Amino acid sequence: MRPYRDDREAVLRVASGQDGTCRIDDELPVDAAIRAPVLTVMGLMAGVVAPKALLSDREVQVEGNVERLSYLPLLFEMNL
Repeated sequence: MRPYRDDREAVLRVASGQDGTCRIDDELPVDAAIRAPVLTVMGLMAGVVAPKALLSDREVQVEGNVERLSYLPLLFEMNL
């Protein structure tokens, strides 16, 4: 996640591959990218914001396959 504009907005770029879904640097191709308020991106990563719910939000820009974003919470699962 890369915060912008005084930490109010962030860009998150993800792609799937051999190691599963991961964050990707700016110059590499991605499955999906989102630019949104930081709290929205964090909610998406935590699984409390549904990816399809973002499509109607004017503050959110989604590029690529929005369904790929639904895998994000799996990256942060902890098995204690």
